[in-house]
Amino acid sequence: MSSLEQLASARERSGPARIAGLRDAAEAIGEEIRSTPVRSARHIIVDRLVVATRAVIPDAHLISPLVALSRRALLLVTADDRRILIDPSDAGPCSPYEERMASRHPVAMRALAALRGDDVEWPDVDLVVTTSLVHRSLVRSRARLAKNRWLAPYEEIEAAREPTTFDLPRYARAQVELEPVDGSTMIAPGVAMLDTPGPSAGHASIAFSLGGKVYVHTHAGAVVDAWSPYESSIPGLREAVRLRGVEAVIRGDASDPIAALETMAIERALADRRGDEPALFRVLPGMEIVPVPFMPLLRPRASTIEP
Repeated sequence: MSSLEQLASARERSGPARIAGLRDAAEAIGEEIRSTPVRSARHIIVDRLVVATRAVIPDAHLISPLVALSRRALLLVTADDRRILIDPSDAGPCSPYEERMASRHPVAMRALAALRGDDVEWPDVDLVVTTSLVHRSLVRSRARLAKNRWLAPYEEIEAAREPTTFDLPRYARAQVELEPVDGSTMIAPGVAMLDTPGPSAGHASIAFSLGGKVYVHTHAGAVVDAWSPYESSIPGLREAVRLRGVEAVIRGDASDPIAALETMAIERALADRRGDEPALFRVLPGMEIVPVPFMPLLRPRASTIEP
């Protein structure tokens, strides 16, 4: 049984055996991709957007009702020199939620827009992958990358076509055609696309190895502290997890909170710990909280791709 089949089999279990099986499968996947590291990995900043604090870190005790997220794509160069672009997006308000936030907080949005600059010029790539369609529009990006094969989870495409009442504001109105992927798969040597629903209906995590260490790109959390909340410097998180006895803090807007916790358990088992701060995992949030003037006391520790 392959490690991906082991992950699918673990999902059929229930109770404590399910979580143990998911972790074992994740560790097996990690060891498999560790043997075929990518040549390089780097982030491409798309823009910044304003989000309600409770939507991304609901348990934090922060004064401001708003935080800023940096939305970015990930560019991988694989062992066989394939270039894979993960989660490109149009800049600016994409979903109805972002449009509403922009209209309610125009000053903050203008300040972030000034930092954003022009739309991203996407590099030449061999494959494009979208892991989550929430808070994302692809109309302009899809046109610029039209010649490329573009993958997205089947369940996420279906959810974007007919979102639930809860998810309706998070999905962009404009639809584009994407090639569906059903379940977990290896999209290139040493690069795994894992079916990890919960943050959104069809969310996927991307696992890869660089320099002998396993990284995970994900939208399950918006700050690396979310996977190590007992060591968090964000007010409120350590107290919240001690009261609830959980190992991770899910996004406040997760479609399925129970499944989102499972996703973060898988990602914790997959990702290696960081060399500079061993309490933190090598997770790379696709949308990460960044310091801004209207939240002067929030200095979250940032994700990093170490050489």
